[in-house]
Amino acid sequence: MLPTRTRLGGFARAEYFSAMMDLCFEHRGSNLDWHALDGHGEDGRVLMTATLPLAEIVTGFFDKLKSRSSGFASFEC
Repeated sequence: MLPTRTRLGGFARAEYFSAMMDLCFEHRGSNLDWHALDGHGEDGRVLMTATLPLAEIVTGFFDKLKSRSSGFASFEC
């Protein structure tokens, strides 16, 4: 049986985009998609979506998210 997967969506400052992408892949994320919302360079914001196993989300994902983004990123299930 495959693990239960859930779709996450969230925002991050552009300067933290690569760290957020790495975090999703470290937690067995797939179907990663992103869109630049405003600004250019590191001042802009990025909307990201990804699919992750539910078990990966409840085992410290959000703590690592806040740590790697200096508290600027947020995701919703």
